[in-house]
Amino acid sequence: MAYSDSVKNFRAENALLPYLVSRSADEKAIETIFADYNGFASLYGEDVLQPVVDYGINQKLGKALKTTSDQVAFDDFVAAQQKYFSDKTWKICLQTLGSRYYLAMKKDTVGFLKFSIKNPVLYQYHFNALYSTLVAKKGFTPQVMQLFCQWANAIITENSGLEFMKTAAEIHQKAGMRLATTGL
Repeated sequence: MAYSDSVKNFRAENALLPYLVSRSADEKAIETIFADYNGFASLYGEDVLQPVVDYGINQKLGKALKTTSDQVAFDDFVAAQQKYFSDKTWKICLQTLGSRYYLAMKKDTVGFLKFSIKNPVLYQYHFNALYSTLVAKKGFTPQVMQLFCQWANAIITENSGLEFMKTAAEIHQKAGMRLATTGL
């Protein structure tokens, strides 16, 4: 907070640099960035700003759902945040919010997968990390496997990275083997 209090103009050259390097920010900086997201995105670029936005939106979600974490409260929070961001950034924010809400707070893999199918975007680690977690925890129930395949179909394209394609192929292979052995 001491740094934020010392900053006279957040739009001054390199004023956000400490936040961009640390990939986090305090509440004052987050509110400032969100209030003028387009301005900061034009200064630094959406991709550079995204980790701070992810951190900030997760902080805001935790605070907003501190007393209640029901679906209505989450949906209301999501609806209130969209106005701050470009369409590209918002898709990524939805993935970040869905991961935090469904996986971290609710421990609901099925809910996360349904949310991700409804809001498809391939961003950083979400897809491969969830796959690795489910393999390690033996969490691929028939429903989870089917939903994971649907999510893969919605986000993986011929332009996706090789690692993402490999993960998509592995889950489809697992689903195919399950179908072959169960006759479903």
